[in-house]
Amino acid sequence: MDKKRILSFIIAFIVIAIIAVVVVVIINNKGETVNYKETQFEVGDYKVELKSKEAGHSESGYKFVASYRKTYEFENYNLDFGTRVLVNAKNESVYNTYSDYDSLNEVGIFNKRFKYKAENKKVKLLYKYDDNFYIEIDLKDSSDYLNKDGSLLKTTSNVEDYNFFEKATQDSEFRNFLSINISKK
Repeated sequence: MDKKRILSFIIAFIVIAIIAVVVVVIINNKGETVNYKETQFEVGDYKVELKSKEAGHSESGYKFVASYRKTYEFENYNLDFGTRVLVNAKNESVYNTYSDYDSLNEVGIFNKRFKYKAENKKVKLLYKYDDNFYIEIDLKDSSDYLNKDGSLLKTTSNVEDYNFFEKATQDSEFRNFLSINISKK
């Protein structure tokens, strides 16, 4: 074989290999979500490690999203307690977004002391690591009251005495649902 033919075969092989790699990448990235209980990510000069009791995934706008569910049984109904935990990290001062940070109430959850803002079905947890970095976690209630047969009795938004954040902070399993470790690179 002459040199031109060998060179043509090498170039053809390289082109075929590149096409094969591209096809594999496209097939593996068709929007499928990868679930995991442990993850780590970097934001600026900071490294965050998360460990969750349930598998979670990344989601647009968040570094980690997981769901927690637990059924509380009562005499005539069940409470299907559910919470979405959406984690983000910001490489900036918490005061840029939350000027009232210092005056917010505090709660111990997920192995940290968080400041929080609670609304009816949502809670925003804020953990200031230092002046240039903080963790922001959204807790979103997805709980319902169910009949014993599993059918919907009423949503928790229709029950006046239901306090989502109180229920979440009283549930010891949920308080330990997520472990967060932060370090500076």
